[in-house]
Amino acid sequence: MKIKKLFLVLGVILFSLVISGCTSVSYLKEGTYVSNNNIENGDFKKAKYTISKIDKETFDSHNGVNVFIDAASSSNNPKYLLIELYLFSNATNKFELVTLSTIKHMGGTTNQYTMDAFLKIDDKEYNGQITFNTGYFEIFNFAGTFIHESNKIIEGEYETTENIVKTQISKSKLIIKEIAKEEYELKNSNVFIGLYDNQYINIELYIFDDEVNDYISTTIQNISYQTYKYIGDIEFVFNEQIVKSRIMITFDEEIIIEIEGYLGHKYNKIGR
Repeated sequence: MKIKKLFLVLGVILFSLVISGCTSVSYLKEGTYVSNNNIENGDFKKAKYTISKIDKETFDSHNGVNVFIDAASSSNNPKYLLIELYLFSNATNKFELVTLSTIKHMGGTTNQYTMDAFLKIDDKEYNGQITFNTGYFEIFNFAGTFIHESNKIIEGEYETTENIVKTQISKSKLIIKEIAKEEYELKNSNVFIGLYDNQYINIELYIFDDEVNDYISTTIQNISYQTYKYIGDIEFVFNEQIVKSRIMITFDEEIIIEIEGYLGHKYNKIGR
C-alpha cells in the first residue's frame, strides 16, 4: 500500500511538472522578423512582422485586432502582445499593413496560432485564414521563412577578446561592412549574403603573425549559412607557409571565428 501511494505521489508530481512545462516556456520572441526564401504570388514580394509586448489597456483598446495573449503565459499573469504584419505590394511598391483578427492558439505545446487576415489595396480585397508560427507561414498565396532581427549582422571593426581554444594565432581583427548588391556581384571573395533580410556583407579578417609582427590579410570564399553558423574556405600565408583551411563564423551576442587548427577567437566591437 505504501508503495502504491508513493507511485501515486510521484505520478502527480511528474504530471504537474509536465503541465507547468507546457505553459511556462514562450517561443514568441519579441522584435522584427523579415521574410527570406520567398515564394511570390505576383501581388507581394516580401513580408515582415513585429511582435511587441503591450499592457492590458492597450490590448483592450485594439478590440481584438492585431493583438493576442501569449499562450505560454499564465492566466494570473497574461502576456499581452501586439502583432503588426506587413506585405510589400507590387502594386503600391511599399509595405501594406494587414488586419489580423480572431487570433487563437491551436492548443497543446505548439507555437501555432490561427487568425483571420484582411487587406485592401485600392479596389482589391484579400481575405483568408492563416496558420501562423514565428518561423514560416503562408498568406494570400505568399509564403516565406521568417528570420528574427537578432540575426542581423552589424557593421564595424572588431578585435579579439578571448581565445576559446589554444591555437597558433594569438589575435586577429575583423572588419565587417554592408555593401550594395552591385558591389557584391563584382567580388568573388570576402563576401556573403546574410541570413537576415538578405544583407550583402563584405568581411575582412586579419590575423597576427608573430614572425613579421604585423597583421596579415586573408582570402575567404564560398561562404554559406549552415546550421547556426557561416562556413567557408580560407587561404592565408602564415609562418611563410600557404594555409588552406575551413572557417566557421558565428554571429551571436559575440562573434566567434574558428579556423581548423589555427584560430578560435571571440570578438567585441572596437569602441563599444
